[in-house]
Amino acid sequence: MVTTLAGSAGQQGSADGTGSAARFKFPVGVAVDSVTNVFVADSNNGTIRKITPAGVVTTLAGSAGQFGSSDGAGSAARFSVSYALAVDSAGDVYLADSGNHTIRKITPVGTVTTLAGSAGQIGSADGSGSTARFNRPQGVAVDSAGNVYVADTLNDRITRGTPRLRFDTSTGSLTVSNGLFRMRLTGSSGSTVIVERSANLQAWTPVQTNALPPGGLEVSVPVGPNPKQFFRARVIP
Repeated sequence: MVTTLAGSAGQQGSADGTGSAARFKFPVGVAVDSVTNVFVADSNNGTIRKITPAGVVTTLAGSAGQFGSSDGAGSAARFSVSYALAVDSAGDVYLADSGNHTIRKITPVGTVTTLAGSAGQIGSADGSGSTARFNRPQGVAVDSAGNVYVADTLNDRITRGTPRLRFDTSTGSLTVSNGLFRMRLTGSSGSTVIVERSANLQAWTPVQTNALPPGGLEVSVPVGPNPKQFFRARVIP
């Protein structure tokens, strides 16, 4: 049984809206998260769209008709020709930004970063982050461990990106007690790791910096006064 979730056949545009009121322009890639939200690489609009199970369409990142390679939040981000999407268990979206020769990551609130590659730089080099090179990547997938797989189309190869840092999500590794948030991090031994706190997923405050020892790092950070708090950890280049 086929139904039209969003958009109207033959009607191009960039409008957000519900069901047939929404408009797309050459949508190419699509992926679904664990709660059946649908994400669309709306290629000729240069945007990433989100469709709820009820068919409500919003623009998660990018600005219609504005192309480029800028990272940023929501409409401040820019994309080139995009072909493929994948969504991980946390709701992060991974995008093969083919025209920029990069792999991008979009958080559930629409914050865009360049995960691998460097905009406009073509090549076939393996490496970490911006030192890697691709040539028109057109496929992307992510597994349960956070490894990202890329169909590097014009290089005729499949690449795998492994996280430099992971939260241990096994039972008891993430806890809040006695005013402390405790977490365990694993990754490349010797890496310098910074832990940051935010109340809104936009402004981040450093709370702790450590070297990652063999076997992982146990981190305890004070829980602040804000009712909503978010923590992230990242490797300092």
